[in-house]
Amino acid sequence: MRRSCAVLLALVAAPLLAGCTDDPPAPAEASASTSSSSAEPSDDPPATPSSSAVPDPGEIERPEPGTCTAVPESPDGLYTLPGIGTVRLIPQNNGLSVEARTDDGWSIDSSSDEDEADIEFRRGDEDVDLEADLQDDGRLEIQVCDDDD
Repeated sequence: MRRSCAVLLALVAAPLLAGCTDDPPAPAEASASTSSSSAEPSDDPPATPSSSAVPDPGEIERPEPGTCTAVPESPDGLYTLPGIGTVRLIPQNNGLSVEARTDDGWSIDSSSDEDEADIEFRRGDEDVDLEADLQDDGRLEIQVCDDDD
């Protein structure tokens, strides 16, 4: 009787001990499926968003001539018009501080009061304006216009 108990114990313990190794499990074989799919496998890689599809929050695309575009508020207050210049708008003490720089060939004409700023970039007949209004709740409303001269 002792021998049959030992054999029985070995038969029960063997499958349990088989799973106690440091080796990774063997890959399972794919099972055949009875369902069918009408979709053909694609050789194309899955679509991934392009990093250029998401612009920098402070980068402003120049609008079409004669139009204006609303600009979302940038977390760091820096706004870049590629090839034209940059503007930093800093709300402080219920007012608006403005710093502006141009790229080569552009000039700046700006005016501002406590809660408004108008920065005009000019180059020959080109005129691009960035206008900012500081709202009572501290938000900035900003738009950029490509004035058609």
